[in-house]
Amino acid sequence: MNERIKLAVLSKVAPGVSWRRQGQTHYRSARGIVHARFKTRGPFSFNINPATLRADHELWICGNERSYYLLPVTAVRAMYECPDAYPDSRHPKIRVVSVDTDRHRAIFARGGESIDLRQYLHGVLPAAV
Repeated sequence: MNERIKLAVLSKVAPGVSWRRQGQTHYRSARGIVHARFKTRGPFSFNINPATLRADHELWICGNERSYYLLPVTAVRAMYECPDAYPDSRHPKIRVVSVDTDRHRAIFARGGESIDLRQYLHGVLPAAV
C-alpha cells in the first residue's frame, strides 16, 4: 500500500514520467531524484538524514495521496543545518521535522522555528532540461 501511494503521488508531481526505485525511499526519473516518505496518520513527523540530502527533492506524503508537499533539497538542507534543529534522540545525524497539515507548517527547531509549506503543497517537478 505504501508503495502504491508513493507511486500515485509521484505521478502527480511529474505526470507521464516513469520512475525507477533506488533503495527503500529514493526514486529516479529523467527529472531527478526524489526522496519519498509516507506517513499514514498524524501527527506527521519526518526525519531528515544524510540520505535525504542526496536527493534533488523531498516528498512528504501526509495520510493520503491528496496531502503532500514537494520540497527542493535546498529547503530541506536549510532545516537540517539549522543549529537549533531538533535532533533525533538516538541518531545524532538525524533531524526531526513535524508537519502541521492544517496550517501548512514544518516545525524543525527549538523556539518553534518553522517554514511555510504552502508553496510546496501539491508541488510539481520542473521539466527536464
